[in-house]
Amino acid sequence: MNAHNYGCAHAKRHECRCKLCAGTLHRWPGCLELALEPTGVKRAAFRNGIDAKWNKSNASRKQKGQVSTKSAKESATDSGLADIIDWLALHPVVTGQIEAIANVLGRNVVNELDKSLDADHRDQRRRALLDHFWCDLLAAFANVLAVFQHQIDQIPGRIANVIIVRRDHGARLPIDDADIKMAVESAWKLIRTVPFVKVALPDVEEPLRAIQMLAVMICPAPERHGEVVKYCLHPLTGEVLTVLTKQRLEAALPADWLS
Repeated sequence: MNAHNYGCAHAKRHECRCKLCAGTLHRWPGCLELALEPTGVKRAAFRNGIDAKWNKSNASRKQKGQVSTKSAKESATDSGLADIIDWLALHPVVTGQIEAIANVLGRNVVNELDKSLDADHRDQRRRALLDHFWCDLLAAFANVLAVFQHQIDQIPGRIANVIIVRRDHGARLPIDDADIKMAVESAWKLIRTVPFVKVALPDVEEPLRAIQMLAVMICPAPERHGEVVKYCLHPLTGEVLTVLTKQRLEAALPADWLS
């Protein structure tokens, strides 16, 4: 970390040009520092700066009759970032999860990519990686994990339907549908505690949330990256994002990013 560009690790501008880390250390170290800062003074200053930028850009937008401005979009997504940081301050264990995932990208993935190329081509590839590659990767992971979790969540209902259909066809004595569903839910809940089942069908909620948060942090400009907003920032609404941030995102960004 000491050799890395401080301005990249604590980036305030919505861009990344740091070939040293190829974008893998962009902004997230500074975000975690804010989350772990014990007094909360720096977090408050960070949020106050975002609120001031939003208010200024919102006033300018109304004055000029614009739908949204670059500054409004930036401050809307930064408002989400401030919410994430405040949430992490209350759940510091998650900062370790985020750092662990980020370190895999920086220390392992980039090194593996570098091995296959000479120095000149490495620089070329690293410049390409700066163009939203890591946040693209994380957003794709988040999307697939969310789909996977949804499919796992549907398993008890599908099992119950199979049993209900069989009993409706007279293969067994009738049992109330509600009782069947309750039995399946109870069995599923207990079966998932069996160690080898837990390995085969893990709960992805915690890694998914960490990946989503890291994607928002590491993205040079979430306001220009629809996948990061759609699969990583917007899904944090409710648990992490405040109502105010939700309103700002809805005012500043395309509606299909928030659906």
